[in-house]
Amino acid sequence: MPIQLEIGETAEFSMVASDADMASALGDGSGDKFPEVFATSRMVAIMELAAARIMKKLLTSDQLSVGVGVNIMHLAATPNHTEVSAKATFLGMDGKLYKFKIEAFDTGGLIGKGEHTRAIIEFDRLVASATKRVADNFIYHVVMPDYWQQFEGKSTYAPPTFAEEGFIHCCTRAQIDYVLSTYFKGVTEILLLKIDKQLLTSELKVEPANGQHFPHIYGAINKSAIIAVEKMNP
Repeated sequence: MPIQLEIGETAEFSMVASDADMASALGDGSGDKFPEVFATSRMVAIMELAAARIMKKLLTSDQLSVGVGVNIMHLAATPNHTEVSAKATFLGMDGKLYKFKIEAFDTGGLIGKGEHTRAIIEFDRLVASATKRVADNFIYHVVMPDYWQQFEGKSTYAPPTFAEEGFIHCCTRAQIDYVLSTYFKGVTEILLLKIDKQLLTSELKVEPANGQHFPHIYGAINKSAIIAVEKMNP
């Protein structure tokens, strides 16, 4: 008979808050400023860890539990270098999701509470799905270094073939090797532009060509959509 959780099962996680756990550690250095108290995101993290511990006995070697939903209130501030803990209590199933009551404490008492749901997933399947989803956001365009230099300081880019063809040739990550071996064989150095499709201001179409489907940009590429330029030697 498969292992099951009993309603009311609990697990805990505890730690001493450090500099990295403070709200003041958040931000990217661009002027964001937060107080030196235990961050809400870190409180949620220890709550998740407590709930995950309850589910460990359900997992096979190729499975993990992952957080799906969190509904919490952060009730009190906790200073740096203070012991904090979280407690999770299994409430039952919500469809295929495991539902928990979650609470967080410091040495002064309750600092947060709420509910949390988790799911069981296969690790390899999750990673593959996540990788594909992110990769699908990007397309690539090959340009010669000398030509790319002409657009330094400009807000848009277009290849020399754009005026004649009316669109810009691009490819997916999976098509890069094909493009390089077919159209840039013998070239010693190229630049690969990584383009975020969601940031493009020109129209993007996926169209058939040479037995495949390639992304074509119908307009100049706004350089704000080019998130990386990689030097390659085909």
